[in-house]
Amino acid sequence: ESNGKAERANRILLERARSLLYESELPLKFWAEAINFSTRVSNVTPRKGKEKIPLETWIGKKPKLNYLKKFGCVAYFHVPKVMRNKFDIPGRRGIMLGYARDRRGYRIYDIKNRKIIEERSIKFNESLKGSTYLGKTKVETWNIDSLFESTQDINEFHHKTKVNHLEISAEPAANENNYSIPFETPDDATNTVSEEIETPVDQMNNGVNQIPVRRSERLKAKQMSTNLACNVPNSYLEAKNSADWQNWEFAMKNELDSLNKHKVWEIVDRPAKTKLVKSKWVYSLKQSDNGETKYKARLVAAGFNQIKK
Repeated sequence: ESNGKAERANRILLERARSLLYESELPLKFWAEAINFSTRVSNVTPRKGKEKIPLETWIGKKPKLNYLKKFGCVAYFHVPKVMRNKFDIPGRRGIMLGYARDRRGYRIYDIKNRKIIEERSIKFNESLKGSTYLGKTKVETWNIDSLFESTQDINEFHHKTKVNHLEISAEPAANENNYSIPFETPDDATNTVSEEIETPVDQMNNGVNQIPVRRSERLKAKQMSTNLACNVPNSYLEAKNSADWQNWEFAMKNELDSLNKHKVWEIVDRPAKTKLVKSKWVYSLKQSDNGETKYKARLVAAGFNQIKK
């Protein structure tokens, strides 16, 4: 049966997400981030005939909204020492995509490493579009009708999927990384201010306008997996310093337990004058049919280190 109220809410969220992508000139791969951002903003937007905004009704007091920032604007975040060289600047440019799900912070697209991270203390320049630093992405954003074609398509797909929550690409909770930013601010960020989210995140996520979102059957698999690929670390060091370290650590433990269980290796004495082939961790994210994200880690031999004699 159709639900007119829910359908209208879904349509409004999709239209807002479309507008965000269009105005920010960001590529289509950020469609899920745009929807999540639209929902957060919707929860703090006044309603006609209502004295309180939805979030205020839920938490019982007027929330602080000074943490709200412009979608797609330029953001500068701190890079830990272990993630940079001695002469690298401690700050890096990114793009503001939204707000962390299970903790206070922001979701930032790391332009250099092409992945989405979550940070708490950020410098913003809302007068600059982050898409300026992505290269040629404008053409892709204009053709997003294939994603948001019609409300009817979305409702038809609802009966064929178990994905019934709004946070499409949000990540599990992780330890907070509250960094100060003692680096020199680039010229295009002279008027920015370091901000932190003050509203408790658990109040932002539970129960307020969590309208089911149905995805169109016309979505291509490549588009649906883009956000997952953005969060995959390329090395053990990146995994350890990511917001999802607890999940990656658990995945590595499962891999080692499996290798030990199947007796993959045998401990022997190292032969004399022999160079051993090193090993490395390979990480991946898998999404099940019901929308659940699984963290995978594999221990492999770094065969490229072998030297032919």
